[in-house]
Amino acid sequence: MAVGRLVPVRDFRRLVGIWAKVLDKVPDAELVIVGEGYERPLIEAEVARLGVSGSVRLPGRISDAELLDLYRRSWAATSVSVREGWGMTLTEAAACGTPAVATDIAGHADAVVKDRSGLLADHDDDLAAALVSVLTDSVLRNRLESGALQRAGELTWQHAALANFEVLAADARARAGRRQ
Repeated sequence: MAVGRLVPVRDFRRLVGIWAKVLDKVPDAELVIVGEGYERPLIEAEVARLGVSGSVRLPGRISDAELLDLYRRSWAATSVSVREGWGMTLTEAAACGTPAVATDIAGHADAVVKDRSGLLADHDDDLAAALVSVLTDSVLRNRLESGALQRAGELTWQHAALANFEVLAADARARAGRRQ
């Protein structure tokens, strides 16, 4: 599954091309792309051009309850965005125990702990191989699902506050050491 505005930075057309490679190895897999945006016709055209309309759904905007259900049922959340401030949809998926397969960019690397809560890659073939691995290797998928839940558990206000206090305390200790 993938979630986001259907805009160039999310690169959903690229995802459809990657998905075509996944289908070579996992022909019964399905990709659901949730969201609306002005690139929808271009994405639909790419789906048709690659002949993958039987395995790619674009339901548009869905309710929060439907999205939560999709996160829980999916075996992987994927994003091939070229730029992200934070991988929020990957974090939401992780909270449902769904691991990520995404481009190795700053926002995704902040949200996903590589090889613990998901797989990160740079190139289309590597992203396709990572998706195939998660879809076909239940041991890997189960490990990443557990890691995704653990990672989501770390992303709380309490954890953020404690991490900030740790930085401040370390700085205070360093300053105190310099004064002596």
